[in-house]
Amino acid sequence: MPVQTKQRLVEVANQSNMFELVFENLKKIQIDRVFAYELIEGNRAWISQSKDTGIYRYFTMYPDSRSFGFSIFDLIEIIDGVNGFQYAVDKLAQVLNLNDLKDEWVEAQKK
Repeated sequence: MPVQTKQRLVEVANQSNMFELVFENLKKIQIDRVFAYELIEGNRAWISQSKDTGIYRYFTMYPDSRSFGFSIFDLIEIIDGVNGFQYAVDKLAQVLNLNDLKDEWVEAQKK
């Protein structure tokens, strides 16, 4: 799938298991298999794909409590300590070596 815009990157990233591409420690993690969450001691984590939407999420929870789901963009922000969806999109593009992605909104504003 050619990715030429940031908006297309978001679509493709949500429909693909980007976690294993971006984070070295998640390369060998199987979908829906529980593993130790490295950011909060005692928490468990897993990666799952929604059967309804096809979107991949990274879930974490402390045993017997509520789970929290993160997109690839959420996890990039958490790991890098940055709040900003656009930062996460740009960082993912950089990791995937997708240089010079166009922003559809910016292009529309130019016109």
